[in-house]
Amino acid sequence: VNKRKILVPLGDKSYEVTLEAGILNNVSEELLKIGITKNRKILVISNEEISNLYGEKFLNNLKDNKFQAKMFLIKAGESYKNLKTLSQIYDVAFEFGLDRNSIIIALGGGIVGDVSGFAAATWLRGIEYIQIPTTLLSMVDSSVGG
Repeated sequence: VNKRKILVPLGDKSYEVTLEAGILNNVSEELLKIGITKNRKILVISNEEISNLYGEKFLNNLKDNKFQAKMFLIKAGESYKNLKTLSQIYDVAFEFGLDRNSIIIALGGGIVGDVSGFAAATWLRGIEYIQIPTTLLSMVDSSVGG
């Protein structure tokens, strides 16, 4: 498997961007490699189209490896990038028991990434956030400066 890591050098806020075909097949392994422990709750946010392609396999990989994970689907389209969608994410986060040690993962394109990122930044004054972009534009947006 051809894997590539690119460092985005931002001092103490530096991070790596990982490029790899088939990375969704071993997402649990990748999370463990970056220090995400299994005792942390993970809320995966996606949309129906992406969930139909990858959602079940992605969530099952997390659960099979003993991660506490839940998936929440938002509607596709710019018009759903709003406070109502954010409020729905907050409701799910509360019901699932997301705490300051929890993580939100965005699995999708730009709208999923934008709304999920804002939710992660504002839930309990900010929790960890991981983007798994699925469109070329969202890959560019989320990799540098997103």
